[in-house]
Amino acid sequence: MGQVAGTKIELDRLIASMLDARTSIPAEISAQQGELAGLISRIASASAADLPALQRAVATAVAAAANAAQQMQAASSGQTGPALADALEASRQSVQSALNYTRTLDLQFASAEEERAYRQHEAERRAYIGAEQAKDTPEGNLNAAGATVGQMADAKAHGAHGPEFDSHVADLLETTTRLREAIRTSRKSTKEFNDRLRVDLRRVMRGKGMTDAKFAADPDPLDATKAYLTEKDVVTITANIHQDRREMGADRLATATAEPPPSPTATRAPRLLRLLICVIGNPLPC
Repeated sequence: MGQVAGTKIELDRLIASMLDARTSIPAEISAQQGELAGLISRIASASAADLPALQRAVATAVAAAANAAQQMQAASSGQTGPALADALEASRQSVQSALNYTRTLDLQFASAEEERAYRQHEAERRAYIGAEQAKDTPEGNLNAAGATVGQMADAKAHGAHGPEFDSHVADLLETTTRLREAIRTSRKSTKEFNDRLRVDLRRVMRGKGMTDAKFAADPDPLDATKAYLTEKDVVTITANIHQDRREMGADRLATATAEPPPSPTATRAPRLLRLLICVIGNPLPC
């Protein structure tokens, strides 16, 4: 009874911890739990003559339950170990900080239509981020981080820049990279994160007339986004070019509206006058 009861207590504790972590309970664990409970009931009602026959069943059930518990503890440790737990917490904080910051940005839009498209994409990302965070899983938090990275890339494409922006970008990229590596180490899939970020960055780049050249150099969508977010701001350069052109146009307009240059006839008149004075006042050839 002591062997069976002790094993069942350990198994119950493991199941409780898995439920707290919102981890699915494997069927074999539930089956072991039920078998141990059945053995306890049989032992409690067994006569002295029945007990020897239960010894083999007890030994087999205890060994099987202990082995299953050990395997699940190893898997659970791999999924919610200290490294992953730290990466999750850092990612959540970085994502929330970045999202709050993007609300304060003063962005540049070529037209009202372009701004509407940006706001629509922003709303879609925020809804997706909320849904993924509500799952309270490592993969869900990674997907939320990926959507936030996409939001920062979109903001950059519309003029976001400066030390504060760069600081949020650096923090977000570092925590997202760390979380993705921790999830990969636990042998979980990051496919949804990769696929969505790739599509998001391509949409941002194409919206600004840029090509997919970054994906040729960096097939990994996170690496490609890092390259885009940490390079010289193409949009700011473009804006400066447009500003220069506007200023040059203004200079040309000012020149055109100023006093017109003298006509050829007007420029010749003073010279003719000086020549006439020279001829009249001086008998020598001028």
